Amino acid sequence: MRCQTCGDATSSEHNECPRCHTPLGQPAVTPGLPTYRVRGIGLAASVAVGATAVLYLVVALSPLIGMALARRAMANDDPDLLLGVVIINVVVALIMAVVYLTAAVLVIIWTWRARKNTDVFPGALPTLGAGWAIAGWLVPFANFVVPARVVAGVARDSLWRRFTPTLVSVWWCSWRCSASASG
Repeated sequence: MRCQTCGDATSSEHNECPRCHTPLGQPAVTPGLPTYRVRGIGLAASVAVGATAVLYLVVALSPLIGMALARRAMANDDPDLLLGVVIINVVVALIMAVVYLTAAVLVIIWTWRARKNTDVFPGALPTLGAGWAIAGWLVPFANFVVPARVVAGVARDSLWRRFTPTLVSVWWCSWRCSASASG
């Protein structure tokens, strides 16, 4: 078997190429160019996005709970119960904002790292520079299109699967719908 990066002969006894240290089974990369780890930050971003979704649901349902507790407070003539509901709503909303910002930062870092990694794949033809992986999220009006194009390019250049553009489209449509609903 030959290494996909440098072309030297490898054996199944070793987990990496003895010349360029590319792990066996890894896609071919240009030797000498840096790559960035994406698995850990991707997992952290996924957890943060999931936590944001759960907290968003809690914040969205909190008015219903607040109304029920407000009725109970009026029936029992207990203004402290209302104050407790307001404090709980504010604390949950603040926690959601912190988790949302954390998720946003982690997703931006992951996007940049993944896009930067495509530079080392021979034959990859990225259409947008790595800077757009960050700026695309922050520049007004560009943030409607650029992040999806960056992720689609990363998927195209690194996965080589037919169904990937569909998954990117589903992800981007769900992201835009949730952003529209919360904003």
